[in-house]
Amino acid sequence: MKVVHVNTSNKGGAGIAALRLHERLLEQGIDSTFLSLHSFPSEVEKQVQFQNRDCSRVPLIVDLFNFGSRVLKKLGIRKPYSKGLEEKQLKGRAKDLELFSLPFSSYHIQDHPLVIDADIVHLHWVSDGFLDFASFFQCIDKKVVWTLHDMFPFTGGCHHSDGCMLFSSSCEACPQLQGTIDQNYAAKMLTVKKAGMASVNRGRMIVVSPSRWLNRLSLQSQLFSKFRHEVIANPLNTDVFKLRNKLQARKNLSIPENKKVILFVAHSLGNTRKGGPLLLEALKLLDGNDDIVLCSVGSDANTINYPLPHISFGYVNSEDRMADLYAAADVFVLPSMAENFPNTICESLLCGTPVVAFSVGGITELISEQNGKLVIPFNTDQLATAFRTILEHPEQFDRIQISACAHSQLNPELSTKSYIEVYSDLLS
Repeated sequence: MKVVHVNTSNKGGAGIAALRLHERLLEQGIDSTFLSLHSFPSEVEKQVQFQNRDCSRVPLIVDLFNFGSRVLKKLGIRKPYSKGLEEKQLKGRAKDLELFSLPFSSYHIQDHPLVIDADIVHLHWVSDGFLDFASFFQCIDKKVVWTLHDMFPFTGGCHHSDGCMLFSSSCEACPQLQGTIDQNYAAKMLTVKKAGMASVNRGRMIVVSPSRWLNRLSLQSQLFSKFRHEVIANPLNTDVFKLRNKLQARKNLSIPENKKVILFVAHSLGNTRKGGPLLLEALKLLDGNDDIVLCSVGSDANTINYPLPHISFGYVNSEDRMADLYAAADVFVLPSMAENFPNTICESLLCGTPVVAFSVGGITELISEQNGKLVIPFNTDQLATAFRTILEHPEQFDRIQISACAHSQLNPELSTKSYIEVYSDLLS
């Protein structure tokens, strides 16, 4: 059995989740490879960065064309077709919304040797101009597994619909396209996706979601409702993310041992959709508590005036260091406005650290009264109250029990076994 995983990058939440599955499959003797458009240094074996030249019988011509395109782009004479179209169609769209992507790409994933040679093509997060719906699904004759990391695969373009259910019908009059030149553009893009996938019968693709929440939405969509669906948690590195000694973790990170620590992790700490401004408002309600320290992982820390003592760790690429950060914290907060099944919450729980988050998406499937606090979206007063409860009554949250339950619920061996069964079913 040959499996190729396709993801836009080998970083980010989806990229990390896909890489972890790839590693687990290799450990089980599965012939797995990982193909990404953007590739960053990684020790994981059998990774390949996508190059259009690899899809051509005359690579030199592709190289010359790409060189010319780069020169023109640098001179500002021409922009990539899909990106220019995206900028035109989305101009005027509210800036605090999630991504909105188009189903077009100049890349021919289906012609890549790894895809041609595979028995199973496993799609993950393939947005940002990597997957062309029409050419990929009309030309490929492989069995496909598609793991959903957000809603884009089955919507007219949004990555999170914010409660809108128009993807179950037509995506006409898209609320996220108010202010743009064509509020019905999402409906047109959904039509493009449907036309591209028209020839894909039920037996050729299985849709997987890490959360029951996203699985339900996909089953209600116009695009994916006909396909078989499965719910499989993302495999996690439970050898690293596990119970650790809090005091030792703080010594490793130079975090004061006598302080109460809140941990916040986001690619961009000020990102509206990741809840940065909401967290800031909640922390203001804790102002005056000199015994509380905020630790953050991510960019933009220097641009935010937090009301509490703050230690910024910037970007953290080491899983071992991240595990220390979770272990050192008294509470981890993820104040996102929309989430599927966040790796960060899973990792925190595996390390035994309770979590505070808004009751959105798949987060509700992870947090209970025993391992944290779910807060009514997007109530900053309740967010502050949840912090106080956990910080002032740590005895109510048994870190050993939290870690044990998370390891039972998020067993990577079961996830890997489930994926292998899905592959086998497709090929049988």
